Amino acid sequence: MAVAFLCTRVNSPDEADYKKLSRVKQYIRDMWDMTLTIEPNDQPQWWVDSSYSVHPDTKSHTGIFMTIGKCSMYTSS
Repeated sequence: MAVAFLCTRVNSPDEADYKKLSRVKQYIRDMWDMTLTIEPNDQPQWWVDSSYSVHPDTKSHTGIFMTIGKCSMYTSS
């Protein structure tokens, strides 16, 4: 989610955005050796959401999130 937000700020980043990027980079460094354990259930679950005309140029966002058990397997925004 943090990366998706930062991607929307690429054209006009400010100092606060740089600090957020630094926090994301530090998190990735700290979690590099973390083990991912997937505990599947019977079937995947999907959530889809959208927001219309949320930007000054009236562009919208659509997001997709899928879980299998306790893990997020696919996200898109």
